[in-house]
Amino acid sequence: MNGFDSWLPHPRFMSVKQNAAILCLFTLLFQLLGLAAAAPQAIAHSPGGDAMHNGGFEQITDGKPLPWVAMGGWSNTEIQVASAAARSGAEGIRIETTQTTNPWIAQDVLVESGAVYDVSVWFKSPGVTGSIGVKFEYYRDQVRTPANRLSQYDMQKNILAQDITGDWQQLRFEAEIPQEAGLVLVYLRMYGTGSVSFDDASFVLLKHRPMIDLTTDRIFYYADADEGNVEAAFNSQAGPLDQLHAEARIYRESTGVVLATYAHANAALPMSFPFDPSQMVMEEPYGVEVRLMDSSNAVLESVTKPVYRINRPTMLRDDGTLLVDGSPFFPIAAYHVRQTDYPYLNEAGINTVQGIVTNNANALQSALDAAHQSGLKVMVPLYYNMKVKENAALTEQFVTRFKTHPAVLAWMIMDEPFSNGKTLEELADAYRLIRSLDQAHPTYMVEALPPYYATTAKATDILVTDVYTIPYEPISLVGERTAAAKQAAGEKPVWNVLQAMYNPPNWPILPTIGQVRNAAYQTLANGLQGVAYYSINENTFQLRQSELWPGLVDFREELELFGRLVTEGNRIGQGQTDHGRWAVWEHEGVRYAAAVNTSEQIRQMTVPLGVTGYRAELLYGDTRSVLDGQGDELTVHLDPQQALLYRITPFQNRISEALTIAAHASGLSADAQWTSRMNQLEAKLNVIRGYLTGAAPDPAAAVRTAVQALRKVDQLEDWADQNGSTAVKPDMLAALERIRERLGPLAASYVQSELHVGGGQLVGQEERNELSFTLHNGAETGLQNVRVTLKLPEPFGLEPEARTVAQLGGGQSVTDTFSFRIAEPLSQESYRLRTVIEFEYSNKPGVAISTDTFIQSPYTDLLSAKTEPDVITVNKGGCYPFVMNVQNNVSRSLQVELEPVPSPGITVQLPAPFLLPGNQQVTVSGTVYVPMSVTDGVYEAAIRVMADGKTVRTMPLQVHIDKNILPNPGFEQANASSTGPSGWLMRKGSWVQDSVYGGHYAVSLLPDAANAWNVINSDLIAIEPGTKYVLKGWVKNGATSGSVSIGLRQVRENGASTIGYTWKEMQPASDWTYYELEITPASTAKYVQVYLKSDTDVNGTAWFDHLYVGEIE
Repeated sequence: MNGFDSWLPHPRFMSVKQNAAILCLFTLLFQLLGLAAAAPQAIAHSPGGDAMHNGGFEQITDGKPLPWVAMGGWSNTEIQVASAAARSGAEGIRIETTQTTNPWIAQDVLVESGAVYDVSVWFKSPGVTGSIGVKFEYYRDQVRTPANRLSQYDMQKNILAQDITGDWQQLRFEAEIPQEAGLVLVYLRMYGTGSVSFDDASFVLLKHRPMIDLTTDRIFYYADADEGNVEAAFNSQAGPLDQLHAEARIYRESTGVVLATYAHANAALPMSFPFDPSQMVMEEPYGVEVRLMDSSNAVLESVTKPVYRINRPTMLRDDGTLLVDGSPFFPIAAYHVRQTDYPYLNEAGINTVQGIVTNNANALQSALDAAHQSGLKVMVPLYYNMKVKENAALTEQFVTRFKTHPAVLAWMIMDEPFSNGKTLEELADAYRLIRSLDQAHPTYMVEALPPYYATTAKATDILVTDVYTIPYEPISLVGERTAAAKQAAGEKPVWNVLQAMYNPPNWPILPTIGQVRNAAYQTLANGLQGVAYYSINENTFQLRQSELWPGLVDFREELELFGRLVTEGNRIGQGQTDHGRWAVWEHEGVRYAAAVNTSEQIRQMTVPLGVTGYRAELLYGDTRSVLDGQGDELTVHLDPQQALLYRITPFQNRISEALTIAAHASGLSADAQWTSRMNQLEAKLNVIRGYLTGAAPDPAAAVRTAVQALRKVDQLEDWADQNGSTAVKPDMLAALERIRERLGPLAASYVQSELHVGGGQLVGQEERNELSFTLHNGAETGLQNVRVTLKLPEPFGLEPEARTVAQLGGGQSVTDTFSFRIAEPLSQESYRLRTVIEFEYSNKPGVAISTDTFIQSPYTDLLSAKTEPDVITVNKGGCYPFVMNVQNNVSRSLQVELEPVPSPGITVQLPAPFLLPGNQQVTVSGTVYVPMSVTDGVYEAAIRVMADGKTVRTMPLQVHIDKNILPNPGFEQANASSTGPSGWLMRKGSWVQDSVYGGHYAVSLLPDAANAWNVINSDLIAIEPGTKYVLKGWVKNGATSGSVSIGLRQVRENGASTIGYTWKEMQPASDWTYYELEITPASTAKYVQVYLKSDTDVNGTAWFDHLYVGEIE
């Protein structure tokens, strides 16, 4: 997940994610494991020994530099042994490709677990589109098999394209081997297209596995921490560990004063001891030293690691909640966001973005300003060129300058540090530098490799996971990994990045909204405190244009509710089964229960609620419904990979509300009968509350008492109706009705109701709709005078309808159906259908019980129709085709008629009426005719869609006429990295806001006496043969000497060969001035390009804005 401007056409060059490694395993496993490579050299047991064999490629057998293997075998013409590729000796390896195959050579290297190696390779390249690097895949023992694969440790080191010099360069780094590993598969690889030579590779042992493996639970202890822990494990080849012992101390480095000591008698056992970090002086470095000694107290090895006590960032609450301007903030972040995306992100609730990865402070200033203008917060990357320690000065500059910028939310130290070969020491140094400069903002780091969650958490304030499962892993892995990260991070907050991209071949499937919701539910059920979407843009993929985006827009409300639960509520329970997870929150007296099924089968899950008696309202995940329960558990049925969220209102809350109403109503009259009866009612309500909240809850008794309380309400209503004064009678009756509403669901909780909409959705245009209901009487006693009333939404324009049932015995059920028709098209996507259920218990005749239930049902028209494109953009008159997708939303065939509603001067042609079979979709073609004389503007046409003679909808069809064929002529749209205008090659030009003719942006050229080609140019613009063209635009020239020009370059069909340039020179020392340049292109010209130029004699800045290229009529 690198910063957007560091992502080249194949973005996975720079960061091999854990799941990408799995993809590589799938695609390359057969080849790698099927090759009978020569046995690797034995482990180099002495420091200085090279564990790699034939790293100089001098030993050649049958044209192969064994034991190296090549992608596709040594017959692959992209990979060759060549003398021209040699840096030393006679041979080297040459890799060259024009395909995006990322070719490689690889070798098995036997290694010593826990040891440190010096890895080096020399390479030379004239240039590549991506990067050149070394990749490691680790295996257990010393045999490379799928069962031994340790993919969680995959890592790579790359040199990016912009850092390639064209001469021999050394890629060199230290690698510490994981404790489980005995073999590493080492790749030398080119990512992207281009060519590279490799030579003189080596894998030299620097240090054996240390005798002391020392860890502290934290490096940086927050000021309120009073518990710390030191652990050490010991390793020795010199003798038995049980004859060795260890001593430890924690001391202040500046004074040597000892804070704590510990003696460990037997080094064969792990050492662990606690200490109190609150005794440490703030900001002062302390050393944790462990010494391993023999029986004569001779020190065999000593290891020291630093620890610090620091303040928690002021923007982080002690529970991990982010604070923005002092208020809780739930981040919904997005990666790979362009500045031009900022204005619409709020549609999906996105409030935070990954900033641009840059070394230019002014570019960062512009991006932060734009984010702030759009109400967005920014996580600022500090890992320019995927570096950390090398960026120390840049980090200091950025943090110092921007720590007070209102858009800054957090500092991103590194992305997936251990996948990219970073060390804990350099991460900790960067963290300490940032925190020394900025006491407010937290740091943020994504770690892809589970074994390093705890390690990465030591050098950041916010730990982030990115668990991408589709299509390679079960979706349950999200829950497993996020739970592991939460445990590893301790008290620190953890976020998760949700997979939301399409990027073949690595990620060939776009997740569905159901899969995104599932991953989010697993994330939040595990107690994580923020989410992000990866990504908004990915090569040619744009999330907003994908079928996933509408789902994310709908998910916004749901995710924002989760945000309130996370930042303002309390998570009071969580759990998991073999097929899912659940969690319960409490917020403002109401509980919320989330359940998620991670399996591919229908499952049942029981969620403990911690309260007895409740009303459960399904909020999200299915057609919404209500369930009243007497117990303390919620049992839910989940479809495959379904995620549900319920609002749980305890009956005790409703009884408390009834008591409050009753206390107020008692004061409405001083009459003794009124107050006495109200006191009796209050007493009943208190008894009910006791049954629900006591040490041994008795829901059955609570129901019986609720029925008795309703009889009291009936009596009070009769008294108020007959004896209440005119002034207070309405208030009395209203209060009693409100108490009845609170008691009803509890009193009726034996009666369960299920609602079902026929076909699963409501349909308009007079189509017959059916709502079936089933009542089940769970009481031992029967029901009588049962009445079910359907109350439809007001927009339906329909009166209530009722069904009656004379009796319903104990344990019995009854089913019936309502039918209705909706005449007019409706505006909402779903509507609530509410039923009121009234009855009496047979053993309590005369006491009317009333409750309600509802279902939230989707609504659709008879037909759905969409034009593609929905806006037709043209630059001249002519006939322009479009298509219309028409979907029949019912099971019967429909006669479809499409009727044009043209705009003046615009003609729309549509197909003749046709019959569309039930539940089928068809794509039909239409044409828009634009007259040659039309002027620029937006023309509003429409298409009236009819089914069986009824108008369904009138669909807008917008025609946008702009005769300017130059894309982004005003420089307002940003490129993929938000560092320049889209569609323009800037070279040394600047994208500026300091002087513009109109809008927000222009471009400028600074004087450059050493640059004979100081230009900015557009992308290729297709032209028509035999047509004249004009270039127009506004230029401001600050130079008094030299030549500033605008021009058009004519280009042949191959897109590369130049026919010629035509220039128009600007007036020196002039304010914004309008210029025109006309050309008649050569017959061989297929394209033109706009060029903006300053020559070497120019002594001032030139600005360009509001350009135009169009045909001359």
